[in-house]
Amino acid sequence: MQPENLWDAITHQIKLSVFWKDRQRNFPGANQHFLDYYGLTLPEVIGHNDDELGLNVHPENFQESEIQLLEDGVPVKERGKTRSRGRIREIMILKAPVYDQDQSLA
Repeated sequence: MQPENLWDAITHQIKLSVFWKDRQRNFPGANQHFLDYYGLTLPEVIGHNDDELGLNVHPENFQESEIQLLEDGVPVKERGKTRSRGRIREIMILKAPVYDQDQSLA
């Protein structure tokens, strides 16, 4: 299997919200399922973080886990509450660092 086929399946075919962030916790991208879930467009998301977009009910919890991930490189699994299309919803998030040539892109 080619890596680009795997990436295409993850970002377009699987019905999961997928996003990625830079070292400053800003979104450089997200898949269409994520955008549809929140009722956002890619230009609205790019360059912003959860806090600026007002996505999370308790943003400090997600912020702490992301900082921990960036510092330690240990994947995170957590539950929390998010705001999606005017409703508060329970979500589960799986976060993992991505490496390119031994440099964390998380």
